[in-house]
This record gives sequence, structure tokens and C-alpha cells, in this order.
Amino acid sequence: MKQIEKSPRLSALLILNKILQKKHPLDFSFKKIIGQSVMSQQDKNFIYNLVLITLRNLGLIDALLSQLLKKPVPEKYFNSLNILRLGVCQLLFLSTPAYAAISTSLQLIDEIGEHGTKGMINAILRRLDREHIELIAKIDNIKTNIPSWLWNNWSNVYGEKICRKISKASLVEAPLNLTVRIDADFWAACLNAKITKTGSLQIQNSGPISALPGYYQGAWWVQDAASSLPVKLFGNIRGLDVADICAAPGGKTAQLLVAGAEVTAVDHSKNRVAILFDNLSRLELTATVIETNAITWKPDKVFDAVLLDPPCSGTGTLRRHPDILRTRSPQDINDLYKIQSKLLNNIAKLVRPGGILIYCVCSIQAEEGPIQVASFLERHSDYRLDKIRPSEIGGLSEAITSEGHLRTLPFYRGCEGGMDGFFAARLIRNSY
Repeated sequence: MKQIEKSPRLSALLILNKILQKKHPLDFSFKKIIGQSVMSQQDKNFIYNLVLITLRNLGLIDALLSQLLKKPVPEKYFNSLNILRLGVCQLLFLSTPAYAAISTSLQLIDEIGEHGTKGMINAILRRLDREHIELIAKIDNIKTNIPSWLWNNWSNVYGEKICRKISKASLVEAPLNLTVRIDADFWAACLNAKITKTGSLQIQNSGPISALPGYYQGAWWVQDAASSLPVKLFGNIRGLDVADICAAPGGKTAQLLVAGAEVTAVDHSKNRVAILFDNLSRLELTATVIETNAITWKPDKVFDAVLLDPPCSGTGTLRRHPDILRTRSPQDINDLYKIQSKLLNNIAKLVRPGGILIYCVCSIQAEEGPIQVASFLERHSDYRLDKIRPSEIGGLSEAITSEGHLRTLPFYRGCEGGMDGFFAARLIRNSY
């Protein structure tokens, strides 16, 4: 049977519904709804950006609607509420002409059949078009866009001033960063990119990744500047036997291989392992790849070094993944902490005496970073913390904590487009 194509805005609505109702990630929801659609790449880009920007500004959008609605929209009309949110996004953030944003929103109401809300949506969007400047002036748009539980957590850990800087930077679109295999100067010229102080290439307005020079030659891979730092903490690993745990999609695996290590890459997900294989194939790199649960994995050897990048909340990556603002909760942090602890307990056995264990997460939650490491060291007296030095990470001294951990925040290197929030600690297994 021939697939009936959904309109771009209906597709955006269905994706937004999945994220907000089912707590599914944006990328997963996008693939589920778009699937094998034959719609143009331009339409697909419009859909993705419409949902992405709606999520990034959802707190502000809802605050504006609360000023205009006499009462909250009943839960049974969640479609209408999300159509309204998408309409506001088009009006305020996508520079869509008012007539187009309003008329397409009303057409979408007709498509889903919630005709009883059509008049309300028409009136709200028209009023917002007239009064949005005055209405926005009444709102703290930075704080409003961050869920209260997350704002309170960051304020308690970092203080109100740093919390605001984190939040502001997290609500800005991230540039594209690449890690280059060799000859950064050459590829910077080819890609019209600049080389950051941490050694990454940074590109603005890249377009499709696969269309960039060097993609099919395997000259580089996409990796945020902060994500590239943990591997550098190993120092010289040429010829060493290294395990990369929770390795997919493979950026750090590629770094390890290019640095000359013999790498065993481990991940539990069949789909993620497939992505890892695809990326290594494009880069013409070879690792031993194992699909297994690292919590119970028992290899027949120990390793010179192990990199553990476990599942985490991802709160350091909000610039790229604003859906995390709407899909994560405090309970998720607790659950992830337990998984990370179990992984650490097993992986600790896999490092040879005198070997190195790097623990890292793309989270800025203290529970997943310094608190997790402190708890690990209490449980494992055969390990000690080895303090990280600024010279190891491109002189990024502000990213070294008083304990000697690596901690980047989204507003660091703002002049270079910022970086993801990341945490890493270097742990040495004592020699016997």
C-alpha cells in the first residue's frame, strides 16, 4: 500500500507529541515519524528545526500563553496546545509571516479534527503577533526556559550567577565541531573552519554533514570540543591495550585508534554497535567491537587503560538536545547514578595494576560527576585520583576543579562558540 505523506507541520506536531507525551528523544521521534518519507530534504530540515526551536524556547512559549489564556488548555486537547506552541515558535523564532503561521496552524487543526479550539488558536496567535514585545518584556526568558528542578540543582551546586550563565549558553545553538585525523591546518582551510585552542575544527552553517569535504575520505568526525578532551588525559597510549566502554557512536574510539592504541570497543545496544561499525568503516579504522552489557562483562584479560563514558542525563549537551529539558527528571538522575556505579564497580576490575581508568560524562550534574567519583574511591581503595593539569587540555585552566577533575561548562570558550558541559576524572589503579 502506498504510504500517505504527512504535511511537514503535521509531522512536526506528531514528533512534538511523542517528545512531550511519551518522553521520547527528539532524534528517535524524528526517525519514527519521518521514517522512509519521500518529502524533500528542505521539508525535513524545516520539521526538525521547528521542533528543536520550539523545545529550546518552550518555557518562554508557555509563559506567553499563560498570559493570554483565560485558563489552561484541557489535557484532552494536547494536540491543540502543541499546535499553538508550534505556531508561536513560527511567529517569534522562525520569522514566519504572521498570516502564514496563523493560517497553517488553523489548517493543522482541521487535519486533526479538534475544531472546537480553532477560534481560540486564531485569537491567541493574532494577539501575540500584536503584543509579543510587551509580553516578553515581563518574562525572565533564561530562567523560564529551564525546568525549575534543574535550575535549583545548578543554583545549589554552582551558585545563582554561574547557573544563569550555564542556562544562557545552553539555550544557544551550538556550532559544528570536528576532530581531524591528521593535518588540522589543511582541513581547516578546506572546510573554511577555525582551529580552537583545544585542537578541534569549528564550522558555522555547515549544511549536510556528508556534503563537507573530507567526509567520505574519513578525514574527520563530528565531536564537540569538550568530548574530545577525556582521551587526551591518557597521555601517550601508542601500543597500549585500551577498552572503550559504552563506545558508540565512536568518536572517542576513533581518537584512541588514531593515537595508536589497540582498542576493544564495547556497547550493549545492537543499533548503537551498528552505528559504531559504520563510523569506523567510513574512517577506515579497525577495533575489536563487542556487543555486551558492560555491567556484567568479564573479558579474559585486563587492560592498560579503560575509558568509561556511561549513560548519563546529557545535561551538558542541551545546546544540541533541548529535548532533554522536557524528557529528563530528578528520578532519571538517581536511576542513572545507580547504573554508572554498577558500571564502575565492574570496570574497575578490568584495569591492570598501575593502569588508568578515565570516567567521563556529558552531564553537569554533580551526582553524575564529582559525587560519583568520590563514592567510587570510597568503595575502591585500590584506586587513587590523579589530578588533571591545564597543559593536558589546551590550557583550559578554568575547566580544572579544585579536586583535580575536568569540568567544562557550556559558556567556556564563548568566543569560540562555547562547548558542551563535560566531566572527567583520571583514576589510577594502585600497583601491588
